[in-house]
Amino acid sequence: MPTVVLPVPETYDSVTRPVIYDVTRKLFKWTGLHENTPILYPSPNGVTYQPGSSLLHDPKNSELAFDDQVTVEVTEEADPDRIASTAVVYPENLFILHDPRVETIMKPVYVHTEVTINFKFRAIDEVKAKRWRDQIRVRMSQMRDLRMLDIRYSYQVPPVGMVILEEIHTLMERVAPYGVSFAQWFKNSVSNTMTVESNFNGKQMQVAIPEHQGKIVGYWDFTGEPEVGQKEDNAETWTINFSFKFKYDKPVSVVLQYPQMIHNQVIRYRDETPVYNPENYEKSYSLSAWYLNQFDRTRALDKIINERTGITLPPWDEFVPETVPRHYLKIFSAMLSLDLSVGGNPSMLLNLDELSEGYAMTPAMKQFIIGEAPYMTKAGQSIFNCCLYFANRHMPDGSVTVDNELNVATTFNPNSRARFHLWFGLCFNWRYLAPAAVQRLRMNYPVLVELIRALWPTWNYTPDQIGNSGIATNASMNYLTGLSASVLSRTSMKTVETFYVQVVNKE
Repeated sequence: MPTVVLPVPETYDSVTRPVIYDVTRKLFKWTGLHENTPILYPSPNGVTYQPGSSLLHDPKNSELAFDDQVTVEVTEEADPDRIASTAVVYPENLFILHDPRVETIMKPVYVHTEVTINFKFRAIDEVKAKRWRDQIRVRMSQMRDLRMLDIRYSYQVPPVGMVILEEIHTLMERVAPYGVSFAQWFKNSVSNTMTVESNFNGKQMQVAIPEHQGKIVGYWDFTGEPEVGQKEDNAETWTINFSFKFKYDKPVSVVLQYPQMIHNQVIRYRDETPVYNPENYEKSYSLSAWYLNQFDRTRALDKIINERTGITLPPWDEFVPETVPRHYLKIFSAMLSLDLSVGGNPSMLLNLDELSEGYAMTPAMKQFIIGEAPYMTKAGQSIFNCCLYFANRHMPDGSVTVDNELNVATTFNPNSRARFHLWFGLCFNWRYLAPAAVQRLRMNYPVLVELIRALWPTWNYTPDQIGNSGIATNASMNYLTGLSASVLSRTSMKTVETFYVQVVNKE
């Protein structure tokens, strides 16, 4: 499914500044400063805005020259030890929007951030400054150098994300609608903490998510007590500098994940670049690299089977099934769009002989697959397997049928809101096959040779046949069945430094 990582439009005024003011006010209470002590927090352009006031203050202005005040400078740095473990697309953070009916989720991305607040406390005289410094020393003696913080802020949902969500809702209401407006659908799907923010004149509305983080450990960046400080200019004021540090998870991005097809309609916002599959590209190796690659391919065969082997239709489809039929290798998967037109047959899915331009079966293979049609919808009953997926989940065997014209149809009435994929695979462990399936292979010698070349292209083996009858010998089939099983056994993962003992009888 498409996964879009969108940056939060603005974090300085919505996250950083509220957090800094919140922490600073808490420090006032802990250190004995009056809660209304002015905080001068210059913005990046050097202008200081005092909360609760419409005045813009210049930090160099002497308007408050004879009052206590605190000037803060803030530095934020991403924790380098947590960069590699930052949760972006894998499950970790809670959803801020989730609608399982259309498999759409939105969740935040946090960066573990270390904040250093450099304080400059200016007292009206030296006596008050040193009295405040003594209070800090006493509190440090009470083992209160570490502080548990809780912070509050809000971050905005990126406008691009809202545009995509509006498109998803439009497609939902175009086919098999639920009959709800976008506002109602969004309200039902989004976190109940969601709010709407605007500028001072009530315009430029933005959807925002308020959050409250707790159990944040903060600590003073000095030992015992702050520095003594010094007299400022020619006035009686006295200044003391000190720092306070803490770490918190700062929301910086939002991840939006949604399917490429909604209510059997392909969404406009998708990437049509073909899904990259390294197996589809010719590569050149040195001799040692080629041997290493063969080792990796053998060890990783089970993993490859569950990923993007074979053909994907359309090429940009990002379908990855939760499970695949055991011992089967994907030949192709196809995104399905039901025929919902008037008089159409939504149960008819596709024709295996009319997949896409550029792909075709040999006459012998086509005739063989027609004979396998009654068996291929149940795993193990045929060397081929044709199965249906609802979203990414495998549906029970027999959910589809294949007729003698290779038309694939569902055995149930499909839901027009559902998302389906067809998966067609080839068995690579013939010991898993039913005896009748192996016998049908034995009776079709040209197809048998073609499948051997496809499964094991580097092995120069041709099965024996009975004269020119086009029938493989039983001995060849027994050999191939055991051979495929032995290949499978070599793909099982083994622990490092496994010790093997081989007994040889020399008598």
